[in-house]
Amino acid sequence: MSSYKDISIEEFRKLQIDIYNNAVEHGWWENRDLTKPSECLRSGLLIASEAFEAFECIREDDTEVRINGVGKLLGLYSEIADIVIRVLDLQKDNEIDENIYSIFLNLKKDLIPKNNNEFVFLITDIAIRPLNGCYYWGLIIGLCVEWARMLNFDLWNIVRRKHEYNKKRPYKHGKKF
Repeated sequence: MSSYKDISIEEFRKLQIDIYNNAVEHGWWENRDLTKPSECLRSGLLIASEAFEAFECIREDDTEVRINGVGKLLGLYSEIADIVIRVLDLQKDNEIDENIYSIFLNLKKDLIPKNNNEFVFLITDIAIRPLNGCYYWGLIIGLCVEWARMLNFDLWNIVRRKHEYNKKRPYKHGKKF
């Protein structure tokens, strides 16, 4: 597994748009209106569900990246990438600008959790806590970046690989929402 690498704002925006477009093509934006509190909460819960999957990997000491029989990446790093993918999809309407990009690359060191459990707790807490009508998405990405730095894995490589797999998945991945 390669170590953590930063991503440029240009690469980040391209990835964000690609992830959003794939989500639209797969039906995730049908009837989604992030101006409605209920939709913000549902979206936050979907982010939290990815954090809970990461927590299960921690509980099971499942930190190695592996691929199942249908080509899906599994393990803790994969679940962290899923958190980022969810946020990038949801952020598309709110275009991440240089300020948010800077926030997630330069979190204050005293805000950075010290272990895996603290990362899961903080991401979940932010995901389901409304701020100004929606959520502070850039901070969640920032936490995932710092988590990848702490674990020393190439988050953006895993995000890209997960995204490529997601392009081949069925409509709404076979789920209701």
